[in-house]
Amino acid sequence: LPYIKQHYRVSDFRVLIGLSPTANFTLHTAWKMPALFNGYIAVNATNFKAEKYAGESLFDKLLNSSKQKGSNKRYISVSMPNEGVTRNPQILDDYRWLKQKLDRQSNSSVSFEWSVIDESAYVAALPAIRKGLSHIFPQNLWDIDYRTFYSDIEGEVSNRVISHFDKLSAHYGFTALPLGERYFNRSRLKRLINILVFEKRYKEAEQLAEYWLYFYPSSASAHHTMATVCEAKGELEIAQKFKAQAKVIAKQNQDYREIFYEQQ
Repeated sequence: LPYIKQHYRVSDFRVLIGLSPTANFTLHTAWKMPALFNGYIAVNATNFKAEKYAGESLFDKLLNSSKQKGSNKRYISVSMPNEGVTRNPQILDDYRWLKQKLDRQSNSSVSFEWSVIDESAYVAALPAIRKGLSHIFPQNLWDIDYRTFYSDIEGEVSNRVISHFDKLSAHYGFTALPLGERYFNRSRLKRLINILVFEKRYKEAEQLAEYWLYFYPSSASAHHTMATVCEAKGELEIAQKFKAQAKVIAKQNQDYREIFYEQQ
């Protein structure tokens, strides 16, 4: 991990994924070194007892570790293919037992989910990983419909957007980025900015455009959108500067919309 952090741009929020034999290693790490990772996805996972577990099972260890004060928040997702629970129904009983015990703890540091994947053997791996990632990064938070940010109240749209991503960033410990541009999808900052400009709410539109540019300074679309805001405000000289920058960035990025920006 130190090597990876030294040589690559990574977040401190880490997820460990294990399949079949390494699923056991993943869950062992979850209780043995709970601060090492934030998320644990164990595919084709079962409960078991080990020689040095002092008579306890793996799930006992997970349960006990969740009670420790000061433990970091952990997301744990375990799964098994249909055929696995058919052969051994005890697997499902163990999943339910651990889920029930953890849910009864009001101060548990573990967010746990289990699932049965409707695939066989290793074909279940990808759906199981996707399921686990959805548990760690819920779709309703990370793929939010940007239309829910809209409000008639002045200043409320930008407040809602910034507050949402600030809360995500604080919760996960890394910067959650808004989506400025998104092809064929209205869930994006650009759409909100265009609506605000249409409603002549220029101050709020400019605030959102600045927010977008802060995270994406090399976005031609962000610069061009800011130019649109400035034009609507009557600040034509400033608008031209943003348009010129959009052209330069589009050319650098080999953006297919370079021709469009050239015509502006």
